[in-house]
Amino acid sequence: SIFAYDTEFKVTDDGKWEINLDRLKEEIDLRIQAGLTGPIIIGFVTHKPPFPIKLFRGPYAKDNAPDPEEVKKLTYIIKTMETFIRENDYPPLYYYGVDEPLGEDQIERCSIIFDIIQKAGGKTVTAVYHPFLTGADKTGKLLDMANYATSTADSLFMNPGTERSHKLQLHYWHPLENPNVDRLNFGLLTWKAGLDGAYPYAYRHVYQGNPYQDESTGKAAASGERNSMYPYPSQKGPIPTIQWEVAREGIDDVRYLTTLQYWVNKSESKKDVPAVQKEREKGLLLLNNLPEAFNNTPFALYGSLTPEDFGSYRKQVAEQIIKLQNLLGN
Repeated sequence: SIFAYDTEFKVTDDGKWEINLDRLKEEIDLRIQAGLTGPIIIGFVTHKPPFPIKLFRGPYAKDNAPDPEEVKKLTYIIKTMETFIRENDYPPLYYYGVDEPLGEDQIERCSIIFDIIQKAGGKTVTAVYHPFLTGADKTGKLLDMANYATSTADSLFMNPGTERSHKLQLHYWHPLENPNVDRLNFGLLTWKAGLDGAYPYAYRHVYQGNPYQDESTGKAAASGERNSMYPYPSQKGPIPTIQWEVAREGIDDVRYLTTLQYWVNKSESKKDVPAVQKEREKGLLLLNNLPEAFNNTPFALYGSLTPEDFGSYRKQVAEQIIKLQNLLGN
């Protein structure tokens, strides 16, 4: 994502609107060079005029209608950025609304913003905090990408058949320096909950002071927060951590499961062959009933699973893929 993005929206001396997208182009080009070619989440800086601040922060007029001038400004911004994306053949942008909207006022304001964005040709996203959403949410089709909070994602982990109305669903969490959390969240939890991806709160967030100091201070410490550091900064480049390495392992877990799902689906046409049906059933068991260690709430799993548990499960999945490949041919 490119969060807290400043569009450098301004009004010229002759009253015209302008946006400088040079920095956005530079950042997207860097992402593409690094192999990040998926959708991009844009979170606007909403406290710097002449950006349409009140649309995002309120309050609205007594009839709860937004300022027409601010509606025009946001429409101009979205249309200009969408034209820029098309002309450069860049990945799609998703524009962030009100963060974790709770309560009727915030939900209605977020819905108004989303309606403006969609009418201007853009796509929408926000963090969805339980119990705001467990299935069809109160913004309906106005929300294109739902980014579920951990509690809602955990609910979907336990009930993967829950009806959902969005085209794309992610989930987010705060890094906790617990490798189990990151491997589960990037991997098995995302896959079993039927989500499209994982979106940790921050690649790196120093709440206060020295990034190498584990204990936070001030307000962050009072709330139990610690510095969220997947890699640590250095003059010679980022210093990786165990939780960063297991993020990759979690992504690979999804790749193994997706590959097994492919071969199980392919075996459907030959399930009348006894040998194929036998291995197909084993594959379905691995997919539908994860090992006993995983049949629990994610919170319980964070502290109980070991690297050996993950390794054993992946080995079973890999062996089953090979058996089905050998039976069905490549």
